[in-house]
Amino acid sequence: MRALTLIDDSTDNPQPWAWAMEAQLKTDESRTWAVPSTQRPLGWDLLICGSSKSRTHNKGLAVCVVEVYDCVPFTEEYEQTVGCYAYNGWVWRTRNLRWLSRKFAVKGSYGIFQQELPAGVTLYVPTPEQLAIEQQKLIRRYNLPVSSSGKQTAHR
Repeated sequence: MRALTLIDDSTDNPQPWAWAMEAQLKTDESRTWAVPSTQRPLGWDLLICGSSKSRTHNKGLAVCVVEVYDCVPFTEEYEQTVGCYAYNGWVWRTRNLRWLSRKFAVKGSYGIFQQELPAGVTLYVPTPEQLAIEQQKLIRRYNLPVSSSGKQTAHR
């Protein structure tokens, strides 16, 4: 399976990106590079992994699986929509979040790398209740901005 390491609250980048993806508060991943042509067509699963530099419970672990369904330029309009002003890069759009029956250690890498699921690890769709619990933990720990609908306002 294709995998990607995300910073998850390190001293260099204090944002919990892998955890936010796991809690479905983050559905877009921004990169300086587009999904490589060798990885197209889109519609494939991506294992999200926490960096070894992470300061969360996801440090060095496989966290969740999402489907990468689109890759679009990171435009000024997109930046204004999500309240994030980063760079002119690419947005990897994801959907179909699945959790792992158990997290497992991963030696991450830069870029997309291959990582198989260990025997006995299965994928499942979290219930709305499970997601709500994870979202509240993340929101409380990082004091994330929340809209009146209860959703985090800035996806990145």
